Amino acid sequence: MLSSLGSGQLIARTGRYKIFPVIGSVLMVIGMGLMTMIGADTALWQTDIYMAVFGIGLGLNMQSLVLAMQNAVEAKDMGVASSSSTFFRSIGGTLGTAIFLSVLFSSAGSKIKTEYAKAATDPSFLAAAKANPGQVASLHQHLGSGLDDTSFLNGLSKPLSHPFFVVFSSAADVVFVIVAVLLLLGVLFSCMLKEVPLRMVSGNQARARAEAAAASEGAVAASIEDEIEPRPTPPTRSGASPEGRVNARPTRGCPAALDRAAGHRASQARVGAGGGGRGAPLGLARWPGREEESGPAMSSSERPSASTPRKTSTTAPMIITPAPIR
Repeated sequence: MLSSLGSGQLIARTGRYKIFPVIGSVLMVIGMGLMTMIGADTALWQTDIYMAVFGIGLGLNMQSLVLAMQNAVEAKDMGVASSSSTFFRSIGGTLGTAIFLSVLFSSAGSKIKTEYAKAATDPSFLAAAKANPGQVASLHQHLGSGLDDTSFLNGLSKPLSHPFFVVFSSAADVVFVIVAVLLLLGVLFSCMLKEVPLRMVSGNQARARAEAAAASEGAVAASIEDEIEPRPTPPTRSGASPEGRVNARPTRGCPAALDRAAGHRASQARVGAGGGGRGAPLGLARWPGREEESGPAMSSSERPSASTPRKTSTTAPMIITPAPIR
């Protein structure tokens, strides 16, 4: 707990976190190696020191690895990263407990009879067995039924219970060696950890900034699309856009749209100059046969207006052609 709190304070001040899992993994390997030296006669204070070394390494790994996982993902996925870390840690603890306890008891069960056979030649064991025949009977009864209940050891004298502790310490050494080998892989993986620069804002602040950036990018994309793609304007009642303008928004940086607008204006000018046809004002007249005689079409000043009296001609009647309504 103390190492976890201390590593958290140092990470907050320095912004560096990769060094702590590496040091923690190394300390866990050292602590597990020291635990292989624990025997039936090891003093309790020595066992406490070995466990403290392992605990310091474990504390340096716990919070720093969670922080590294949260910092490596986006703010919106921080909850998923935290829950995944807790989930896989629970699975690892459950599987590790089941597997290593199975190794412990299977190893102890195969060695306990051999150890008591060796102790039968020890004078102190023989003296304690002669002095406590009831304890010897209880020992044989529990050893024959398995190792599910070891509470009977509290009622045995030390010479009679000592072989039992020797067997369990040697079986635990096998477990400690396996764990130490696995922790070496942990040291390797910790060294391969990629240190992403630490975020200096909370998860909510980072998520708000990401949403604001996404909204800004969407607005910029929409404005660019409006500038590139022409948008038609609603036509007026007469069918043409107001003041003869092209029914398209002016576009900046779109040569194709500008060419189409210029061509439309040129066609309107030619139609107005020729008189009649599409685009001609309502009420203007076309004179059949006059085009061949007079050559080019009349200008706008030479066209008869609606107020001018109509003239009759013996050669060709005047036909009033209304302009089509678009």
